Formats: sequence, structure tokens, C-alpha cells
Amino acid sequence: MLCSRSLVRTGVPVLRDAICRTISIFPKFGDVNSVEDKLSPKRSSRVYGCGVVVTGALGIKKYVEPEDKSDPKSKFNVPVPTHLKYFNVKGIDIKSVHCGYGYTIFIGSHPKLKNAFYGCGLNTDGQLGYQTSRLHGLLFNTINVDIVAEPQVIPMPYHEDLMPMAASCGRAHSLVFSHYPVRRTSVLFSMGNNTFGQCAREIIENEIFTPENAQVIRVNLPKELRAIRQVECGQDHSLVLSDQGAVYACGLSTDGQTGLATTDCVDRLIRVGGALKNLRVTQVSSRGDTVLALTEGGRVFGWGNNEYNQIWPINDEVQVLEPTELPIHECLAGIKDVGKIVQVAASGSMCAMLDEHGHVFVWGYGCMGLGSKVLQAEKPTLIPPALFAPALPSSDNQIIDVVPGLHHFVARSRGGLLWSWGAPRGGLACLGLGQNTSTSTEEAVKNMQTYPVPLSLPAEAVQVACDLRTRLLPQLQLFCRNFAKSSVEKHCYYSVLDVPVTATPEEIKAAYYAKCKSTHPDVASTDSQAFLEVNEAYSVLIDPEQRRVYDGNRGVSQTHPTYRGDETDDFQTPHFSCTPHGPKMSFNRASEIFHSRKFRRKYTAPRFGWREPGTTSFRDEMEGMYEKEKHYYDYYNRRTLYRPSIITLLTFFFGTFVAVVVSYKS
Repeated sequence: MLCSRSLVRTGVPVLRDAICRTISIFPKFGDVNSVEDKLSPKRSSRVYGCGVVVTGALGIKKYVEPEDKSDPKSKFNVPVPTHLKYFNVKGIDIKSVHCGYGYTIFIGSHPKLKNAFYGCGLNTDGQLGYQTSRLHGLLFNTINVDIVAEPQVIPMPYHEDLMPMAASCGRAHSLVFSHYPVRRTSVLFSMGNNTFGQCAREIIENEIFTPENAQVIRVNLPKELRAIRQVECGQDHSLVLSDQGAVYACGLSTDGQTGLATTDCVDRLIRVGGALKNLRVTQVSSRGDTVLALTEGGRVFGWGNNEYNQIWPINDEVQVLEPTELPIHECLAGIKDVGKIVQVAASGSMCAMLDEHGHVFVWGYGCMGLGSKVLQAEKPTLIPPALFAPALPSSDNQIIDVVPGLHHFVARSRGGLLWSWGAPRGGLACLGLGQNTSTSTEEAVKNMQTYPVPLSLPAEAVQVACDLRTRLLPQLQLFCRNFAKSSVEKHCYYSVLDVPVTATPEEIKAAYYAKCKSTHPDVASTDSQAFLEVNEAYSVLIDPEQRRVYDGNRGVSQTHPTYRGDETDDFQTPHFSCTPHGPKMSFNRASEIFHSRKFRRKYTAPRFGWREPGTTSFRDEMEGMYEKEKHYYDYYNRRTLYRPSIITLLTFFFGTFVAVVVSYKS
């Protein structure tokens, strides 16, 4: 699923105006260190998705079972990110998202069910456990499937002290694990197809896997494996990483993907030895049949499928049966400012890794992000950092996460920006980049993305999950944080201190002392949240400069009471960051650049001429013609500070610093 509104084109057209703004959001009222952060609203979690929807993997029922029964035509894919509203409607707070082959598992909490696993999509092999609410029919008129159209709770053994931690999804099997905080032990459960032993239980010959006899099995862990740090499902094999840094594997091993020096199927968890025997592993990655492991010291090991020289030290074998170290430092010796490797990502035929400074390296075969002329790299090659602007290496917004699909990658920056590239069989729609440009097999290259393209987001992305196999059922999922809608009084500093907006400093100080006496944790029965709010309100209102900035920020949401946003809006009301020296404008949010570009293209066309957004005639005309895009109109139709700037595409690509002077009328 995806949490962004993706555009086919990137950047700002040459000689076009652009209005750029910075949004700064922090989750807690007390975790702020500047006025810019204090003036930001609280956040809420949302889940968005794009890609193939006929399997139900996106959890949007209307795409699987149309409300209009007379129209048998169903939607095949969603080319741009779409909000999964089910969780917001039900009041479920989603903590993480995990994608499989045409299905999805969520971890969330509800007031009545504090911690639970939810699932939607294909359940033909019982990979979502036993579900009573499901649809049965033919997919593509040929494949007999069972589909869970919208997220449902996965029945699991329940204990009040058992806390869900993580999950991983393969082609037709799933692993989930929970943790006992007091005992400091983990419990692992498996469900779905176990033909090759990938569920870590005994292989039963001729076993039939159907939704009717679906089971959630508790896995017998080795005695030395007490606490789990990570679970990872490949196509038909499974990996478990302990908190002590040991790797355990089971399942299909015809390509050596279990790393157990065998090509036979393994139906129980066995520790991977060899070169990893005395090392502490911090992460494993496998979306296909190639496995990468990262150690505590930054060393990288690989095993499994080696058809495209992913494990380059061994060039005469296509199956590597045991862990083999990749001499990455020898390959990167000539690159300046390379740091310690902190993450690895293994797709089907491509591999990637990320260093501590935000450099992304790729190798293998496919659309690796190096352009259309470079489809194979035998050793790690640096993707030009400028392609990830403004998330440049060693910056505050550097790349911190690279997520693999089977044929594509998605990168995420610290500021919540996303870039996607690759060649999923479903094409651009599975990358969130819009409809495919060609439906012809001969022209499939037009649906590939050979270099990273930024995705325009209405919020800050906090997690991305990609599907396992994209030949028939590609999808991309993203878990993000969006703006929480709330009344102005709830976050108004004047209301916190119970003073009017015209209050003098003496009145503010007196109100502050009175509030401190009633909200101090030593005398109040409530927690310290109210006391923190009182202190922050006072620190802003007592300072003349900060109060002036805050009063201007309040005008953004109070000037236009005609706007009616609700929880079903995909784009919430923006709040722009300010500093004591005035509004801060930069390119930290690429989504704002794209949105402003679309707005200026739509509403400043030559046939309309330019009119100020605040005029009544402009409002009436635009509301009538662009009602479906009213969120863009509401986005800019308010009294905010802005400074149009004319820049070239080259300037936007490489980035620049421009001094902007904005006059302010109190």
C-alpha cells in the first residue's frame, strides 16, 4: 500500500512558478525543541496502497465486490496511492504493514482488542488463517481463489501478556511472532502452505491446503532460540533472526536459499553456520531466492541464487549453498565518504545496500536505478546521490531505508519522502507512478522505471512494504502519518491558558501561574501532559516574536471557516512551519512542489488569466469546474505567506539555496 499521491513526471517545468513550503510534524506535544516544531499539529496513522486490487490485497472491498451488481466490470489496479479507510472508520491504530503474494497482514490495536493481526487478500492456502468472511470465485476467469475483501482479524492464540511484534509474508505462507515482555521470550506462529517445509513444521505428503482447514501453528523453536528479532519470508523459504544475532532457516532450498549446505527441503528451523558461525547478524533480507545478511560490524554475507552474479566472489556456481562474505569495502574503496553499511536489501535478481551517510549501492541484473543503459552491474555501484535530492547524503533528510520488491525498490528518507524504481510486471501502476504507457508486451520497456523517481506524498511516510511476486499480483504498500484533524481550541495556546487573544504579558503570566498550580503532577490527579501544554503555551505567548509568529500560523486554519475537512479526506489541511525569523521555505517536501506545480498549471492557464485566489469570481469559477480537485483549491485558497520563485529543471535537480525576504503585516 502506498501513502502518497504519485505523479508520472517529476521536478518543476522550466520557467514555471513554484510555491515551496516546509511542513514539520512531531508526534508528541512535549517532544519539541523549537518554535517551528511547537506550531505543528499532532499526527495520526494512515495506510495507502496502489497496484493490483482484484485480489483484495489493498483491503478496499468495493474494488473486489462492486456495489453496482449490474456492472460486472471490476477494477484491476489502482495506479496511484489510495487511502485504506477501513482502519480509520473502525478506530484501529495500525503499527506495521507486511505484504505477500496478493495478500497483506497488518499489526494494529483497537480499544476493545488492544493488539491483533489483521489480514486481507488471497487466502487460498490459508495464509491468513481461518476466515469466515470471504469471497469465492474465479480470478482472471481461470484461477479458483478465496479472497478476504477487507481487513479481518486473524484468529490467534491470545494471552494478555503476549504482544504482537512483527510478521512476514511469502508466496503462500506467513510467519508472525509475538513477545512476552516479562519473560523476554518470543512465540512464533506459521500459517499457509507448507509443501516445502516453509512453515517450520513437518511436511505431510499430499497435504491439501484450503481456507476451510486453515490452521495457525505454533512453531517449535530450538532451545537456544528464546527471543526473536526479525522474521523474513522468501518465496518458499523462511528465515528467523534471534536477538543474539543467530540466523535460522527452513523451507525450499533448491537454490541453497536456506544456507544449510543442502538442496533438500528443510521442515524445521536449523541454525545457519559456515561463515556466520561466530558473528552477530543484525539484519537479513530475501524477497526471492537470494539472501543477504548484515553483521554488527557492517560486513555483508550472501547465499542462495547466483544466476546474475549477485554473490560475485563465486562466479562459477549459480547456487551458493553456504554464507559467503562479499568484499564490499574493496569495491567501494575508490568512492569518497563511504560509511558503514547499515542495511541490505535482496530482491529477485537485484541487490542493494545502504550506508550510514545515506548512499545507496546496487548490483545484479534489472532496473537497478542506474539508467536505461545499465541493466547489469557485477559489483556494488553507487546510485548518483543527486537523484535523491533533497535527501542528500549526510544531510538531515538523508535516505534511511531501502525496501525491496521482487523486481523493484523503494527508498525512504528521514523526512518521509519516497523514491521508487524498477520493472514490476504490473508496470508503473505498481510503483505508484500512474497508468502504464503501453499495454503491448513488445513495448513493456516503456513501463519500466530505470532511475529513482520521487513520489508525491500528502504526509510523512514511516514504513513501506512491497509485495513478493509481481508477475500477476504486484502491489506496493506504505504506512504513513498524516495530519490529525482537530478543533482549533484543542491546540490553541490561548485556550490552554484561558486568556483572550488580546491578553497582555501580565495577564498571560498571571494565568500561567494559576494553571501551573492546578495542573502540576504533584497536585493534579491527571498525568503531566496538561502541565507540559501549559508550559509550552506560556513559552510561546510570553515571547513577543514567537507570539507574533504563532498568531500568523493560527490564521491559516481560522481565516477560512468554510473549509470542512474530515477523516475521509486524503489530503488534510497543511500547516506550514515558521521560525522566529519568519516562514521557512525550502525543498524538504517534494510533494509540495508537485502540488503547487499542478495548482499553477490548472489555475493560471492563459484562458483564465491570473487572479488572486481570494477573489469571489475566481472561487465560484474554479469550484464549478474543478470540484473533484477541491483539495488543491482549499490547499492554496487561504491567507498564507508565499513567495513565487522561477527556477529551472536543472536547478531543481541539483538543488540550491535562495534568500527570500517576505514582508509581514501584523
